[in-house]
Amino acid sequence: MPSRLRFVRAIFGNLWKARFIIFKPNLGLGCPQSPPIWINMAEKEAQSLLAVVPNPYANYIVALVDSKFGELLVLRFKPPQTPIQTYHGAPFPQKYDMRYYSISFNKIDHTKPFVVYGEKTIADVDLPRLPDGTVQLVVGFGGMSKPDFVPEEQWVGLKMKKGLIVVRSILPRPDYPGNFWKLPKGKIPPELDKYTPGGVYCSTEELRKNPDIGLRRAQLLKAKFNLVLKDK
Repeated sequence: MPSRLRFVRAIFGNLWKARFIIFKPNLGLGCPQSPPIWINMAEKEAQSLLAVVPNPYANYIVALVDSKFGELLVLRFKPPQTPIQTYHGAPFPQKYDMRYYSISFNKIDHTKPFVVYGEKTIADVDLPRLPDGTVQLVVGFGGMSKPDFVPEEQWVGLKMKKGLIVVRSILPRPDYPGNFWKLPKGKIPPELDKYTPGGVYCSTEELRKNPDIGLRRAQLLKAKFNLVLKDK
């Protein structure tokens, strides 16, 4: 069978598998929450719904986001170590955590055939590391202008006001703690939240007063968990 025909068949085959979620709000992932909840898609069928042509070596974790919780979303996290050179079939570098890592910011549109449409993607080599080894990305919704105090390399300006963040990990080291292939599909447990990009909603003034507000995520999650237990 010609390679082009196999490619076309793969696309339509994947659309057919996705037919049950195409017209479901938020792809069946529930509702956006504050702070964002990360969901592991490490299941072959679930993974294939996030790619036109599935990659058996790629793992995806996703989070629904919505500007109703704040005009900014601050992602503060420690990304996996990846090599600069990831092509040409070089052997997997054991001293790194995985082959490749990226973060995509996507709009969900149920009126169009592919449902999820990328607005911006940042690859591992372009993530701006801070002196403490963490990365900070400041996400602005609705076409807002970059706050004057936010470094250009940290700014992620989006037109959309709500959507889906997708983290793509390729060939994680088998013993890497953030290897989500080892976990079942579903919400990522609190003890492994540090291997996600995190996320804290805030206003421009809140970020101005506290540039490290993204580090408050653990406290916010703990408070939310305790509130749920109290309600029970």
